Amino acid sequence: MISDNYIEAMKAIIGSLIIDPEYCADDIFTTIRPEHFADETLREIFISAAKLRSEGRLDRLALLHDTPQYRGFITEVVDLTPTARNYREYRAMLFDEYKMHSAELSYERMRELRKVGDMDGIETELDELKGTFNASSLGSMYSSDDQFYAVMEEMGKESDYIGFGINALDKRLQAERGDYIVIGARPSVGKTAFGINIAAEIAKKYRTLFFSLETGHLKLAYRYIAAVTGIDFVKMRNHDFTEEEQAIFMEKYPETKGRDIHFVESWGYSAREICAFALREKAEVIFVDYLGLVSGQGRTDYERVSAISKYFHTFAQKHRITIVALAQLNREATRGVRPDLDNLRDSGQVEQDADAVILLHKPLEEDNMREVILAKNKEGETGSFALDFDGRRQKFFPSLRAEQALKNSRSGKGGYGGLVGNMLGRNIVQ
Repeated sequence: MISDNYIEAMKAIIGSLIIDPEYCADDIFTTIRPEHFADETLREIFISAAKLRSEGRLDRLALLHDTPQYRGFITEVVDLTPTARNYREYRAMLFDEYKMHSAELSYERMRELRKVGDMDGIETELDELKGTFNASSLGSMYSSDDQFYAVMEEMGKESDYIGFGINALDKRLQAERGDYIVIGARPSVGKTAFGINIAAEIAKKYRTLFFSLETGHLKLAYRYIAAVTGIDFVKMRNHDFTEEEQAIFMEKYPETKGRDIHFVESWGYSAREICAFALREKAEVIFVDYLGLVSGQGRTDYERVSAISKYFHTFAQKHRITIVALAQLNREATRGVRPDLDNLRDSGQVEQDADAVILLHKPLEEDNMREVILAKNKEGETGSFALDFDGRRQKFFPSLRAEQALKNSRSGKGGYGGLVGNMLGRNIVQ
């Protein structure tokens, strides 16, 4: 049930836009989003008005022409709005009523969750409601001049991209806050180790949470410490240290201390629970290992993963929290064959939602070389390059063999057993 005050506030904003768009439209469209309109009719009128404003032709006649089904309603709204000069007061009322309406809806959902004893769901509802109350505005709209001057201002600044610590990837990917990035691989190729390597690098600058839906924190601890310090993973796991090696282990502690990374055991978490946890902990980047294990609703796995992926994509954009989701590609369907975006399509609409898709491929079972395939990149080029994986240190390195093979292939000397030359003969990222 929408309160009368809420209805009046929504109408007053629409009326102000129609009465005097030159006075209030830019400010309104900068601070108010369609989500603030609980009434469907008023929301559709607001969206149409925003479109007209972006085209430079917002007035009463144009709006009536574009929304003839609401002609009588628009006339009524204009007649009820005395002046556009008070739009700031109308906006403040709209925000207050939006928050109260969100609280009422959340309360009803929590009552239902209470009936089934879902305390985690209640906690999630409270976190999301807190985010609603803390949000000052939920969107912005900028003119062509605004965009030009924004670019001019940014040109004098150092780029603030999120570095993955892999030069061949960073120079093409240019990841930013709010991106949704998917890393896909078949089982046992090393996607968790690859994710930990990237997370450890990002955590030097950004508060990072690594949600593990499959692996306990102690197993992850061994992998993380090995990747950061270079200490032998197998020896750590087997508790097989000499006294000298134990001393080295303690000396390596400062290398981990400055990284703002936290590992979360999250078996059975839903996308909503993961995101609520991230909001509560003020995360800037989160990793999810892995997408197929996130709980959710859907008649099929395809529907379930599609809904989860869409939720992550929307959440990342709304809260400017970068999400890196690991995804498991099908083992049997294309075993031994280089993966591509088609392999993600069995896992819901992940490809469409993601800003970038990175695929990790192991060309030969007996070799530690991995091909990293930047298969989708909204902001730049795609391509591939090779890394070597040191399993004992759980660390990925630029492949010197691949670099040499590429040089040899260019000079006509052949490649690394033919493998690397063929692999890097594609759209190579250098």
